[in-house]
Amino acid sequence: MIRRTTWILLAIFALLLGVTFYLKRNPIEGQSEDLLPTPAPLLISFDPLGETATLRLRDAEGREVVLQRRERDSWLVEGEPPRPADALTVMQGLNQLAALQVLSPVEADVPVSALGLAPPQARLEFDLTDGRRVTLSVGALTPVGTGYYLQMDDAPPVVVEKYPLDGVLAWLDAPPYAPEPPPDAPPAP
Repeated sequence: MIRRTTWILLAIFALLLGVTFYLKRNPIEGQSEDLLPTPAPLLISFDPLGETATLRLRDAEGREVVLQRRERDSWLVEGEPPRPADALTVMQGLNQLAALQVLSPVEADVPVSALGLAPPQARLEFDLTDGRRVTLSVGALTPVGTGYYLQMDDAPPVVVEKYPLDGVLAWLDAPPYAPEPPPDAPPAP
């Protein structure tokens, strides 16, 4: 009894092996060789972390946060008085902006006012080290709430991921100040 079952399983295995080799040599017409999905295009074509000299974040209510690069990984939050920024928080936010992916384009016939882009709900202005200025205008949330309408300079509006942008927009409520040492801490060497 065991022999018979073994032979049946061996025959099924041989049949599957034969079908696999046949399909490998004679692929089905119209079948794509590349089964990996195409990654979504990135929105920003420059390196925000390496090329940004100043970042201005402004919302429709007039609140503003300005980050000024002092040295390679050192930032200053402008204000009265200017305060050092938490470099890790700034780098994380800029890295998230660099990886911001376009989820979908917006139809050309949709007015920008319907997307919350005229006027924008928030604006990020990057003054780059080479003198260029890049502006990201942030519009309304999409109807399903998973993305924002966004327009880079004069490019057509697109839908981008919500969560990476939320982290940077939160700086309007809580600027990324460096933590202050406790008053009773010994001075740093």
